[in-house]
Amino acid sequence: MSALLASPLPCGVGSLIGRLARCRTTADHVYQPVFHALTKCGQAELAIQARQYDQALQEYRLATEIVTANPRSLCIGWMLIRARLGMARCFHRLGMSREERDSIRNDSRFLDLSDALERIPPLP
Repeated sequence: MSALLASPLPCGVGSLIGRLARCRTTADHVYQPVFHALTKCGQAELAIQARQYDQALQEYRLATEIVTANPRSLCIGWMLIRARLGMARCFHRLGMSREERDSIRNDSRFLDLSDALERIPPLP
């Protein structure tokens, strides 16, 4: 997982993310919050590539605010996980070990599906 998060962005992604960030849609579309949060995560990744960890942290926080404001949007949970893991990565780079540890501890409850799997009733 950490190798996936640490991989550099492909060429041309920066301009695409910039165009997406400039698109401010007012349409009430089911995926609008997800794309907005994804754009913020992409901007954060660009900031990480430029070693601007404070800026990346700010973008990830904005992504979590979008998720919090739209908890019932389709696929929004994945954006929360992505943003919070990105925040942990920024905390690590900034030497904020307590915040990094707290962020990872909070995120691990989203990634642990064993409890949810136990509640699924067996097939008849």
